Amino acid sequence: MKKILFVDDEYDLIEEWKNYILNESLYEIFLAESAQKAINIIKSANIDVLVTDIRMEPGIDGIELMKYSLHHNNKIQCIVITAYGDVETAVNAMKSGAVNFLTKPVSVEILICAINECIEKQELKLFVEKELPSKILSRSFFYYQLSNPGKSATEFAKDINEFYCAEIWPINKSPDRTDRSKKIENYLTGKIGKRDKGIEILQSVNYVLETCSLIPDDKNDLRQLYYELKDLKK
Repeated sequence: MKKILFVDDEYDLIEEWKNYILNESLYEIFLAESAQKAINIIKSANIDVLVTDIRMEPGIDGIELMKYSLHHNNKIQCIVITAYGDVETAVNAMKSGAVNFLTKPVSVEILICAINECIEKQELKLFVEKELPSKILSRSFFYYQLSNPGKSATEFAKDINEFYCAEIWPINKSPDRTDRSKKIENYLTGKIGKRDKGIEILQSVNYVLETCSLIPDDKNDLRQLYYELKDLKK
């Protein structure tokens, strides 16, 4: 069940939102009338969507709360709501990480739509994060084989390993050269899952771009995947 956190010093308002939304959707709703209480909830609960007022009394405002939330968990989707709906405030909110900006008074129907959009974006991002590394490493191996016909996944993994160990450490002193090579080999041969955090996916792309002879279209294809994955890691 997705977890939604409403933050506003007008507690009656967010309680009204909660009661309405619980009748319309299957979300778990948390309420906080201050940023500090919201921070305590964020520390203890895996919040999916933060909906916060910008100007609250006392203490931290909604922009600072949003920055903290994203630092704590960069998968949180943030919506800011304020009665001060000027352009400068909206721009500042979006630059700080908000995915949507709504101005009071906001109907609960519009709020639900904004929350649903956030959930859809989050689920799409999680799906891409799971599938993209596998796609990138497989594509890198394909282009590697074009320049190195007949070479296996094991040889690809070893070549990447030797390339980076030679750049970073003396080849006989690298503490993890065997470990990295084995992980890449296992990934390519299907012996471990797609979510192995130790795989050096971006290094495999960079290795192919640096050492293999590719036509411009192939290089552009690989670079696009590379930057997509880098964006996800931010």
